[in-house]
Amino acid sequence: MRDSDTLVVDIRLPDSTPVFGLNIDWQSNDPAVLEVREITSPGGPLQDSLTLRLRAQAVAHARGIARVRVVASGSSAFQPLEHEFSFNVYEHWIAASAGLTHSCALTIDQQLYCWGDAATGALGDGSTVQQDVPTRVLGIGSLTSRTVSAGADNTCADLLQGVLSCWGHGTFGRLGTGSELDQFLPATVLSGRLFQSVSSGTHSCGITDTFIAFCWGEAEYGQLGAFKSLLFPLDQCADGTACSLKPIAVRSSSRDTLHLWVIDVGAFHTCGIVKAAVGDSAAKCWGKSPAPVGTDRVFVLGDTIPQSDTAIAVASTLTFGAISAGGQHTCALTAGGSAYCWGGNGRGQLGTGSPQNEARPKAVLTNLHFIAITVGDSHSCALTALGVAYCWGANDFGQLGIDSTSRPSAQIPTPVLGDHQFQKIAAGDFHTCAVTVRGAAYCWGRGSHDELGADSTRLQNCQVGTSNVPCSRFPLRVSEP
Repeated sequence: MRDSDTLVVDIRLPDSTPVFGLNIDWQSNDPAVLEVREITSPGGPLQDSLTLRLRAQAVAHARGIARVRVVASGSSAFQPLEHEFSFNVYEHWIAASAGLTHSCALTIDQQLYCWGDAATGALGDGSTVQQDVPTRVLGIGSLTSRTVSAGADNTCADLLQGVLSCWGHGTFGRLGTGSELDQFLPATVLSGRLFQSVSSGTHSCGITDTFIAFCWGEAEYGQLGAFKSLLFPLDQCADGTACSLKPIAVRSSSRDTLHLWVIDVGAFHTCGIVKAAVGDSAAKCWGKSPAPVGTDRVFVLGDTIPQSDTAIAVASTLTFGAISAGGQHTCALTAGGSAYCWGGNGRGQLGTGSPQNEARPKAVLTNLHFIAITVGDSHSCALTALGVAYCWGANDFGQLGIDSTSRPSAQIPTPVLGDHQFQKIAAGDFHTCAVTVRGAAYCWGRGSHDELGADSTRLQNCQVGTSNVPCSRFPLRVSEP
């Protein structure tokens, strides 16, 4: 069992058994795993003259084996009746993160699981064996996590105690451990600070408990938001690439440290929302826009500035409450839930109804209001307050979840298939994962590295160029661990 369900026990009564003053007692041997609550009926538990129907709501909280016992007792003439049964209770997910070729999720009791490609240790289970089911992250002892971010073959998690750990591919120092070595188990980020959130990729960034933004990893294009100067020196990584092997503070153009509410890393740029007075939540971005293709220029920083190694303001008077950076575009939500995007739009990932690139925030073509937004390499997704998911942009691998072989892209928000009520959604490079309000995890899109958490027999084939790639064009429930 997972999520919640209604338990029904029908008891056949002996003939002429008097039923009055009945007491029904439902018990779980471990309410932390499975909680049970009696459901009372207006007419009482008597179904007919010979049948007693007992009902309870069972709510799964954590993985384990739970034994449920129900006892019906009454008058002295009523012989007490007892029934006991067991349940295997599986993970109740509260959040998920989708990366390049793997995914991770967080259970309601703050335990971490990952699945997909493990070649460089991104699953954090100490092995290089690819997994198509959620696999427990090892090496963090009794520590539990409040956030997790699956990146480019690497993963970072902000633990409840504020300790930041990363594991997986270590090239360019993206793990923040002081070296470029791969880590197959969680390794502590060398910062000496406590963090409250993290976002990972070929570079990674986090926000401390005092809201100061730090970044580490590849720095060749200014994506760490740090001055390249004697005052703020960078490291030199593989092939002479500028990098930082441990966290360094993000700076504004005035060289002050940046205080942020939210931060998110893209391919070669980073964006965040400034922690400021109420009503003044300005968005800032830094890094590099892609090289122009002919005369077609893409600007990802929210203005006609191709590159900046310090945080610059997005050219807008709007107040933003959420922001997400992708491959060549960025999307954000206003305080009222209106979606705006900017950057490259060759696959319709800006949701504006046209393929035109936008240097500054452009309204997504919809009357919907959203509570969350997330972007991948070339697609975007968002959630309404009712938990309905909408996606737009590239759909080669089915990452929009619209089960269409004839629509390689969508230029406006399109509802994801299935009668699901989601509470969280995360776009990876070429797949998407989401968690329902009842704690079930679903993924869709490319599945060639088991990043969907599903056995290969459950996948379809998406033709991309001349290749058939394992995929799912609609939400597929993640396998039980």
